[in-house]
Amino acid sequence: MGMKNEEAEYLHKTNCEKCGSSDANAVYSNGNTHCFSCSHTSFNNTGSFSTDRVLKSTGYEPSHILIPDSIRGINKSTLEKFKYGVVDKKHCTYYFDTEGNIVAEKYRKRGKEFAWKGNAREATLFGQQLWKPNKKLSITITEGEIDAMSISQLQNNKFPVVSVPNGAAAAKKDIKKNMEFLLGFKEIRLCFDNDDVGKQAAREVSALFPPKFVKIVTLPLKDANDMLKEGRASELSQALMSAKPYTPDGILSGTSILERLSNETQAESFPFPDFMEITNEKTKGIRLSELDVYTSGTGSGKTTLLKQLQYHYYKTTNFNQALIHLEEPLEHTAKDLVGISMETRLQLRDDIDKESYMTKAKEIFEAVDDEGNSRFALYDSFGSMESEDLYNKIRFMVKGLDCKIIWLDHLSILVSGMGNDGDERRTIDKIMHELKSLTIELGCYIGLVVHLNNNTMTPFENGGIPTVNNLRGSGGIKQLANSIYAFSRNQQADDETERNTSLFSVLKCRYTGMTGPADYLFYNGFTGKLEKGEKPNTKEKVEEDHGF
Repeated sequence: MGMKNEEAEYLHKTNCEKCGSSDANAVYSNGNTHCFSCSHTSFNNTGSFSTDRVLKSTGYEPSHILIPDSIRGINKSTLEKFKYGVVDKKHCTYYFDTEGNIVAEKYRKRGKEFAWKGNAREATLFGQQLWKPNKKLSITITEGEIDAMSISQLQNNKFPVVSVPNGAAAAKKDIKKNMEFLLGFKEIRLCFDNDDVGKQAAREVSALFPPKFVKIVTLPLKDANDMLKEGRASELSQALMSAKPYTPDGILSGTSILERLSNETQAESFPFPDFMEITNEKTKGIRLSELDVYTSGTGSGKTTLLKQLQYHYYKTTNFNQALIHLEEPLEHTAKDLVGISMETRLQLRDDIDKESYMTKAKEIFEAVDDEGNSRFALYDSFGSMESEDLYNKIRFMVKGLDCKIIWLDHLSILVSGMGNDGDERRTIDKIMHELKSLTIELGCYIGLVVHLNNNTMTPFENGGIPTVNNLRGSGGIKQLANSIYAFSRNQQADDETERNTSLFSVLKCRYTGMTGPADYLFYNGFTGKLEKGEKPNTKEKVEEDHGF
């Protein structure tokens, strides 16, 4: 726990001045105290600090756990299911990783002091290895192992119950690590302790999930095990069944509205690269809580631009980014980002020094934020994906990995994998509505690639300029997008400069209302990057061709 209380004698429990708990603050013979509710530790005559509640060690080999007939009213069959028993007169249980391997064990010592052996960082939720995600079932989450087993026993060990491994103080952090698993269930029932710390933790955890996905269980006693020991199992069962959806305060009127208006801050814009000067004048850049659409004809450069934007915001902001490129393998996405940073087309170069390449790759993909989350999270799957899987992954990337910018390429592949029952427009409307809702719910930015239809006199690949009516699929795209950007270039032009110059247009910008042609972008075939270009002089070229 960051202090040597294991070398001192535990004396008694008392109240905690830090969090207000009446009985969670342990007092030791050396004068130190440690609260097992809020994790606040104080040293005798040397000040205080807050720390994790766990002790960790290396060189782990699982201990042999003896399963008694019962512990705190929990029968042997339940203890055996959860692998909870006794080692050296201390309560002990195994913890597993996502693959179901034992990676750590946790001890509950006398006086409610806890210790870990093994790699606690890899541990999932207590009991998680016993259940598979099932959209037809609810999952109950408790604040401690004993409470989880108490509820499981009540349900004949047939329905999913897990516990956070480090109590209320670390509940939000532990839940974020395992969000993808939890989102695989129909709903969550939170059954944390009936005290201020437990209630606060329940609110923090609930806010991580979609509206109405989490229900709060209210108990008449402190926790589920107290209910079991007091012979009030039927009341515990009723409390679980009557759990109410978590609904944060959100209906305002009168002076509350005026207060919100007076405290409102201007939405912060994050500019595009400097070579997109006119686009920045028209739009100011991207903003969180917005959904933007990028479109062009085939091979016009939209994916190239997206990757350049990804690297640009990596260098100019502190935001983590999630990259979901469904049209190419993860390795291609990663290699292109490295190529942009090295200003070269790696796929065309055989003379690149491998060491330099890997050094740059490590710089990008080992970069982390202040919480240890990677600056880039890449989705590793080629092709279509189910809608619910997509939305859950985005929630996990934002809530679990703290990604604020999401890039999704592209909409047509999403539609192909979502079983539209012959009604593509309705499917696209639903996807756009869900993605837009996610930007608001999660406070993230989503950049979405959308393809075009062929309703144009001049083919887009020959320089035809798209309009919002050329977006392939549904009117919901142009209605729900905050901004829409289009690429156009004449890929068949005789002149090489014209052939590699694209016009970047703003078809819609809800934030400023400004639209129209913006920047000419030139593709540098050596660096593999777009840069500031000039409007091709097509008139002069035509006159030359006709001998004028």
